[in-house]
Amino acid sequence: MEFVQGTLEDIDELVKIRMAYFHEDFEEMTQEQINKILKTLPEYFREHLGKDFVAFIAKEDNKIIGTAMLAMINRPANPKFNTGRTGEVLSVFTQVEYRRQGISKRLMNMVIEYGKEQQLDFIELKASKKGHPLYS
Repeated sequence: MEFVQGTLEDIDELVKIRMAYFHEDFEEMTQEQINKILKTLPEYFREHLGKDFVAFIAKEDNKIIGTAMLAMINRPANPKFNTGRTGEVLSVFTQVEYRRQGISKRLMNMVIEYGKEQQLDFIELKASKKGHPLYS
């Protein structure tokens, strides 16, 4: 298993794992919502990946089995956020058969280290009820 940053070559797999996350986290999605997400998500990744968005991934046999994504936001600097650079963690997810092996924990550590390297003032994470024990 390898732990790396996702690249443009990973977009199809990134879409699959984000959709798996949505199917588990959101009880109901309409087909219209699914279709819109499937249409816009690859475009978003092509435009933002490696710029103001990073996907940390766990891969096995070229298949993404876990992810933690970080969207970075630039704001005007202020006393609370001296650089004005903040981040939001998205889609922390591991495929069911790989859970309870520390994959998400390792990916989150990668997010935190990257945030420090990028001098982010703050990284925000909104945990679901299922995810809360992982972060506490």
